[in-house]
Formats: sequence, C-alpha cells, structure tokens
Amino acid sequence: MITVHIKKLRDIGIGLVVYEAMNYVFDFIFYPFALTFWGLQDGAAVAIVISLAANVCFFWLYEYMRVDWLGAHALRELEREENKSSIAKLMTWVGKKKDHWWEKILSPVVFITLLLPIDPVIVAIHYRREHFNGLKGRDWGILVLATLIANAWWILKVELVIQALLYVWHLVF
Repeated sequence: MITVHIKKLRDIGIGLVVYEAMNYVFDFIFYPFALTFWGLQDGAAVAIVISLAANVCFFWLYEYMRVDWLGAHALRELEREENKSSIAKLMTWVGKKKDHWWEKILSPVVFITLLLPIDPVIVAIHYRREHFNGLKGRDWGILVLATLIANAWWILKVELVIQALLYVWHLVF
C-alpha cells in the first residue's frame, strides 16, 4: 500500500518539478532576454511561438502519459460525488459544463483571472471536461487561448520591468 503512494508521489512530483523548473527558466531568464535582445515585437513573437510549442507538447504529454500530476482528473472524479462540501463545489466548478447564464458570464472572467498567476497549461488542463479520453478541439482551443492571454500578461509585466530598469540605467549612467 505504501509503495503505491510512494510511486504516485514520485510520478506527480517529478512531473511537477520538471515542469515548474522549465517554466521558471523560460519566464525569468528567456523571456527578459528575448524582449531585451530582440525588442518588444520580435522578442515577444519568438517567446510566444516557443511558449505555444512547449505548451502544446506538455498538454499532449499530460494526456499521453495519463499521470494526473495536476489533480485535474481527480477533481472530475470528485464532481461526480453527491453531497460535496462548498469548497469541493468551488474546486470542481472550473471544469464542469456551465448551465446557468451567470456561470457563462463568470467563466471567462475566472478563466482570465486564473491565467494571471497560474501557468496556461495548468489552467487549460483544469478547464477540460474529460481527462485521458483524447484531446478534443475545445481542449486545444482553450490551450491556445490560455497561452495567448498568459503571454500577453507576461509580456506586459516583463516589458514594464525592462523599461523601468532601462530608465534607471540612463539616469545613473
């Protein structure tokens, strides 16, 4: 029994650590380099293309490997249970089909808000309705949209920091 849990922790941990390490290098080293070296337009274009390619690979790999290292499939399973707590209802709301008009209005707001601090692959995976049953057009559309929104936000943040540093540099030197 314990070895099953250790194997599951190892599978989840390795995937999450590798994914987050690659994200850190891309976000905090490559992105500032690209925007500084190639400029806002070219640097952003290069970064977005690489980001989209990497996200497509990770998205596909998550489905192909069938390792729920983000807990999204577990949340879909929790959605089927009766008598959920309020927190369980909130956690499962993201991936479920939106039936009410207020859910359809709130869903894009929540989607964009989640993309500000959270990686687009993670958000896209949690917005999927089914896991490990193949990738649908809707899933790919959510991933591309999430990647574009997250990149636009990150470009804005990184470019503001770069411009502030350049301004200080010119004041000092």
